[in-house]
Amino acid sequence: MNEASPVSETSLSETPPSEESKPSEEPKLSEEDMARVAEYLNLPSHRRERAPFRPWVLMLVLTIVVVGMTVISLIYAAQHGDITR
Repeated sequence: MNEASPVSETSLSETPPSEESKPSEEPKLSEEDMARVAEYLNLPSHRRERAPFRPWVLMLVLTIVVVGMTVISLIYAAQHGDITR
């Protein structure tokens, strides 16, 4: 009596998608607004080529900053007698 009941095709939900999930028929911006957006994005200041992201340079800079701050804090602590030798 431990048989699993088979799922029938009639048990699946065949309801149509709700109105919220349907793509909107009308655009969110008017044609005039879209033209202004396109004009803004085509300005010379927005057409600049960017350098590629280099994560290893970021890691190097962060490491240098952390090590530098550590050295500064150790020097400060040594000058004020907070480090015992």
